Parts: sequence; structure tokens; C-alpha cells
Amino acid sequence: MKGISIILLSTAVLTFTGCATTESIYKDTNASESTVKSTRWQAQDVQSTAMAMVDSLLNNPVIGGDRPIVRFSGIRNKTSQHIDTKRLSDRIRTQLIQSQKVRVLTDMDAEQSQRDYGKMETQLSNTRIADKDSKRKRSYKTSEYHLFGEITEIHSTDSRASSRAYQITLNLYDYQTDELLWADIKDIEKAKSKSFF
Repeated sequence: MKGISIILLSTAVLTFTGCATTESIYKDTNASESTVKSTRWQAQDVQSTAMAMVDSLLNNPVIGGDRPIVRFSGIRNKTSQHIDTKRLSDRIRTQLIQSQKVRVLTDMDAEQSQRDYGKMETQLSNTRIADKDSKRKRSYKTSEYHLFGEITEIHSTDSRASSRAYQITLNLYDYQTDELLWADIKDIEKAKSKSFF
């Protein structure tokens, strides 16, 4: 009888644990919901972000009909995970060029883009540029605008669910006036929950 009780208990445990399912729900604040396998950054995030940002920029009055020269130094990854920001930057750059509304200057590689982005952050925070940086600043003057951005995230998790909220920001800086002429934000939220039935 004791042996039978142990078998019944084991069967009950297996039945219960077998009912645990993990459901991944992808939520994009600018699109309809769809199901994906992970809360991590994915290919569809690259596509939706590039399309939204480029459309927003090109429809802004700051982009006139004279095809301004824009230096694009890429997207900086400030999340806790590895994100191929070059892929996103390449898609944004390609769409801008294909629009024929702007002329695009770009840095030689992704590493240089990240260094230049950091330098530009410092320049924007200072009211004056040191003499030793003046030569670097003059090299940027060959373009009218500087386009740069970053990806940040908020990640939360517990025993039943985990979520990631991504924020992608893109900015257009005017070298002549030291103004940020345009900026936009793309929000992507993803949630992954475990349910029992």
C-alpha cells in the first residue's frame, strides 16, 4: 500500500509540473502585439526602430529641400546586453541615403563612432571648447548637422515574469548654433510570463 501511495504522489507531481508553460508576449508601443521567443533585442526591433526614426526625421521641417549634410556617428548601446548597434545604424543610414533628402557623412567604423559620440557628449555639456579640441571641432564643421543616438533599457524580473523596456533616442545637433534641432524616442516593451494550468 505504501508503494502505491508513492507512485500516486509522483504521478501527481509530474502532472502538475507538466502544466507549467512559458508564454512570451511582445509589446511594441507603436505597433500591434505579437508573440516572440525572447525579451531580448531582436531583428524586428531593428526594422521598426529604423523605420520610425527615419520617418520622423525626414518629416520634420528642419530637413529642407537643399539636402543638408549630416554626419551620422551611429547608435550607442547603454543596455546590459550585447546589441549589434551597427546593424541598426546601417539600416538608418541606408534609409536616409535612399530618401535623397540628406547627404550623409559617416565615420570609418563602429569603434570610432562610439569614441566620437562620447566626445560630442562632452562638447555639448561645455559652454566653450578648449583650444586643443578646436581642430577636431573644425573637422566636424564640414557637415551641417550631427546625428547620434543611444539605446537604454529597464529590466525587471521575478519568479513568474520578466520584462524589458527599451528606449531608443536619436538627436540632430546643429554645429553652427549648438542647438538640438530634432529629437525622437522609440519605446519597445517586452514581457515574458510563466503560467500554470
